[in-house]
Amino acid sequence: MELFNYLLANNYTKSGLLESVRLLRQAVEKDLYSNDDKKQSLGLLPAKLYADFTKEDLYTKIKEYTKKIKELPELTLLLPFIPDEPNLAMLTNWLRKEVNPSLVVNIKLDTQLGAGCAFIIDGVYRDYSITKDLVLSKFANNYETK
Repeated sequence: MELFNYLLANNYTKSGLLESVRLLRQAVEKDLYSNDDKKQSLGLLPAKLYADFTKEDLYTKIKEYTKKIKELPELTLLLPFIPDEPNLAMLTNWLRKEVNPSLVVNIKLDTQLGAGCAFIIDGVYRDYSITKDLVLSKFANNYETK
């Protein structure tokens, strides 16, 4: 569980988590199945977490982590831009603090949005962009002039 929490704390998206597990599996396979007596941790994890794998349980643990990742709550965030890594981290950390500590974010680019964002959580779409207000305002103005 400590390893899973470490991965979650250092990844913000479901795809990022799955990629980290894939890279972890490859690194552990290299160490466990290498003919070389020198084990070389690739620095993906702190040594105490990295050493937790054995040949007998590697694939079972990887499957468990993958299953847990796929079950995590996900918020799809639609933005008119793709945030850089520091802003994505700040945004995700805020969402985890305010909404759910194990929330992962799925960023989608929506160039039709004006300032603001829209999001989908639990199948419900919410639009908090200025575009929505402009469309409603234009519709109201057209209705009033007729």
